[in-house]
Amino acid sequence: MFFTMVAQGSIGAEILKTDELYTAWIAISDLFLDTELKRSDIKFIVRRLAETAFSEEQLTEFYLYDVAPVCHINALPPHQVESGWHLIKSG
Repeated sequence: MFFTMVAQGSIGAEILKTDELYTAWIAISDLFLDTELKRSDIKFIVRRLAETAFSEEQLTEFYLYDVAPVCHINALPPHQVESGWHLIKSG
């Protein structure tokens, strides 16, 4: 999908789009951190996304098809680790 959005022409334009794509991916991935997001965190993410040249539709596609499939595991509750200590009888 990314390559269809790269500007035709100079290599410099492609590099710019690549840098912006990484910026967008990283900003979107911050939504999947294992900490509770504060209002200031959301504002920071929105500001970083607004600084890219991508449309809201493109950013939504990045979220759905590029970032969420990779980062969604972070949104799941952690598994309890069974250490085996509960199996040992005392005395």
